[in-house]
Amino acid sequence: MKTSITSLLLVLASTSALSALACDVPVAPPTPDGSSATLEEMIAAQGEVKAFQAANAEYLECVDDQMASEKAAIDEGDDSAEERYALAAADYNAAVSREEQWLPISTPRSGPKKPPIPIEGPASGDLACG
Repeated sequence: MKTSITSLLLVLASTSALSALACDVPVAPPTPDGSSATLEEMIAAQGEVKAFQAANAEYLECVDDQMASEKAAIDEGDDSAEERYALAAADYNAAVSREEQWLPISTPRSGPKKPPIPIEGPASGDLACG
């Protein structure tokens, strides 16, 4: 009984830690049909896209923080952090790709485009599977 309570507490603690690191992925707005949308609908869509881009910027910051945490864990010898880092890098790159689909109808970004994060992680070589 004592073992199962300890196991339950361990699972709850790790779940809480993971949920604390979870970032909210913004949902991209629907694409308006340019051939049939009214000017008002296009202006509304532009506002939705700008809101999406702002939410996506917050998401990218959150994922950046996750990646920094995982890199620190890797530096401390946590082998499982390499996989988490790679997953966070993939999430980051997917978010950049989602935002790029909206650039033609939104206000152009100021500053340079963010480069994709290498998926293989901060350590050189391939990630170990298993």
